[in-house]
Amino acid sequence: MNSVKVEPGYLKKKLKVPTSKSYANRLLILGALTPELFKIESMPFSTDVTSLVNCLKEIGLDIELSGDCLTLKNSFPECEKDSNVFLEPGDGGTTTRFLIGLLARGKKTYRVKLSLEMSVRPMDDLIHNLLELGVYVKKTEDILEIKGPYKLKEQITVEGNKSTQFASSLALALADKKTTIKINNLRNSKTYFSLTNSLIKDFKKGQRNFRVPLDFSSLSYPFALGLIGGDIEVQDFAMDRLQADAKLLDYFKDFINIEEGVLKINNLVNLEPVEIDCSDCLDLVPALAFICSNILGKSILKNLEGLLFKETNRVKEIMNLLTLFNVSHHLSSGYSLEIVGSSQKSGFVEYDCPQDHRMAMTAFLFMKRNSGGIIINASCVKKSFPGFFTSLS
Repeated sequence: MNSVKVEPGYLKKKLKVPTSKSYANRLLILGALTPELFKIESMPFSTDVTSLVNCLKEIGLDIELSGDCLTLKNSFPECEKDSNVFLEPGDGGTTTRFLIGLLARGKKTYRVKLSLEMSVRPMDDLIHNLLELGVYVKKTEDILEIKGPYKLKEQITVEGNKSTQFASSLALALADKKTTIKINNLRNSKTYFSLTNSLIKDFKKGQRNFRVPLDFSSLSYPFALGLIGGDIEVQDFAMDRLQADAKLLDYFKDFINIEEGVLKINNLVNLEPVEIDCSDCLDLVPALAFICSNILGKSILKNLEGLLFKETNRVKEIMNLLTLFNVSHHLSSGYSLEIVGSSQKSGFVEYDCPQDHRMAMTAFLFMKRNSGGIIINASCVKKSFPGFFTSLS
């Protein structure tokens, strides 16, 4: 599915949303630390998760999958095999960074292939911390060579101005140790590190059976369509406040109904302009930009600097979409995006999507609401929502 043609029009749909890859990848690392059986139910099958599962198998972990239930049966580094294992974790940030933190527990040498996308995304702060903890790390253009084990300290300070994933990587890999992880300059995505700490807390209490909840980042796309004149019902819904993106429901609480595990989004009135601090819910910004483009007047999405370090420069790419669909907008020096919505529809658009799943899904929203279009490189949605186009067809 390299390209998808999107037909415009009203959408009335009942659907299910994938479970959270953020939860799943954190739980996979925790499961890799214990020799006891570790069970994860309601696993998602996004490429970010399946790539991490495949890498864990390559380093010797015994993993059994039955339906959407995954069981880890042994632990790392006790399961280590031969040195010079070559791993290809793909283009996922959590996949690659969490894997690197785990590999540093081992005594063998591992070579990690960095995808084109990951080779240009921030990694130096994590490498600095690994070196500080006595881990051998050598980075070439697209290969990261790692050989542990850690030389533990009571506390390690991690820079958080670009991503909390560095701190989460070390916290998860050392969840059974006494090292404290402290973050400096924590500007964005604070709740993701809180999620890490919450799961570690349960792990330390002895919990070995977890269920992955619905992913609120993925929910934002059908939610946005329901909010802008559609009729959407999301099955198997349950609120999860550990996910920062659950704030979406707070922003538009007057237009939803939750009853017996079904979330209904159906809005027939004009929305008022909004002003939202997005620093802790950056993954909502693409869908929020679409929503704002359909609200008459000026809305403001604030504190978007963290989007510069995603799969693409997502600020730039959102603005590219707004331009393609003739939406007036302005980016301030403080990374606040002003969007002036209107009821005017643009024409048919062909969008050559970068390797960014969220931009492909956002382009779909714009095309559905306007006059249709074609998304090139549409298959990148597999990173988080493999059945996206089928679910919203």
